[in-house]
Amino acid sequence: MKKLWWIVALFALATAVREGLDYFGPMARAYRVYSDEAEAQLRARRGDARFQGIEGQIVDVGYRLESAESQEDGSVLLVVVEAVHFQKFSESGPFGNRRIAQTRQHVEMSQVEGRWVVSDLREETTEVKDLSSVAADAP
Repeated sequence: MKKLWWIVALFALATAVREGLDYFGPMARAYRVYSDEAEAQLRARRGDARFQGIEGQIVDVGYRLESAESQEDGSVLLVVVEAVHFQKFSESGPFGNRRIAQTRQHVEMSQVEGRWVVSDLREETTEVKDLSSVAADAP
């Protein structure tokens, strides 16, 4: 019984170490820096050409990391999906509909003087959907 207890404890410790490395690792830090900066820039400039023709105000911004890959030079390649939620004031409330502009972004992050900075950014075409259709597409 003692051996089983030690195996479980070792497994729990290994899992905790792995989770810590994933959370504090370079790829996770690069992603957090990118998502924070991208959201701040997005909210600061509403006149982005990607959002022409979408009515309403920005009510939510979210980022989903699809993949992260370390490079030999120390940089990190991220594939991030940005989802910007728009809603008209007249549609606010529980029955309001949101439009979501989703853009897949390919980001290269590099460390400069100990800080993560965006060294390259490519964006795919922005797709605009209603929230109800996005929810139906989710697995």
